[in-house]
Amino acid sequence: MNGLTKNKIAAILIVLYTLPQMIVLYNWIVTDSIAIFGMEIGVALSGFGTFLSGFMTAFGVWQDQKVYKIIAMIIFGVNALGALPGILFAPTLGLKLAAIGGLVIFIALLVLLLRRTPQLATA
Repeated sequence: MNGLTKNKIAAILIVLYTLPQMIVLYNWIVTDSIAIFGMEIGVALSGFGTFLSGFMTAFGVWQDQKVYKIIAMIIFGVNALGALPGILFAPTLGLKLAAIGGLVIFIALLVLLLRRTPQLATA
């Protein structure tokens, strides 16, 4: 099959989710606005670790390796738990929509990673 499989779609979703996180984190570090947002350096470094592990799992999911699928589900599960308070308590509509978008991406990844491929019956 030459088209996009569910694993490749999941890997693309992982990259599309983690790339903006890295761009924002890089912008915060370069402009030294971590102090403006009140973010500790530990939080910034954990965001960088999440970014690196996201790209690592995207590569493993692209190659259909089960270990990386499990790691991706754990990483995005933790991110989804972090997004749940944002849905309820975010001060602006933009932050609420970002939290909802993160949760929708997590649910889509779960569906793509847990769904089995149909096996053709042999005679």
